[in-house]
Amino acid sequence: MSTFSDEMAAVALDLLTEFGQTVTFNRSVYSSYDPTDGTTDTPVNTTWTAKAYPDDYKNTEIDGKHIQQGDIKLYSEASSSNVPDVNDYVTVSGRAYKVMDSKYITINAENVLYELQLRI
Repeated sequence: MSTFSDEMAAVALDLLTEFGQTVTFNRSVYSSYDPTDGTTDTPVNTTWTAKAYPDDYKNTEIDGKHIQQGDIKLYSEASSSNVPDVNDYVTVSGRAYKVMDSKYITINAENVLYELQLRI
């Protein structure tokens, strides 16, 4: 990362630490699928925690199709080792949400934050 990107990532993490909470991500990956009987192997589960800040969508952002009533926006610290993806699950304040969309907030082509759309 550049010096500026490092500084912005540090500021973002400071804000998430002060105003946010720790959330838990969970990803299950199946390595094989048998189309003849529809079975899969046992999933490999990956779990990690991150500092994050949940926020509501504005009424003008809720279109009922892509963003639905009850969806939440989650700003999460950026990590090079664990990048949230669609279909991961995130536990926020004791509730499990599915990641519907994942975007990067970047500065100088460096990920500083993740913006996630979550749905129960």
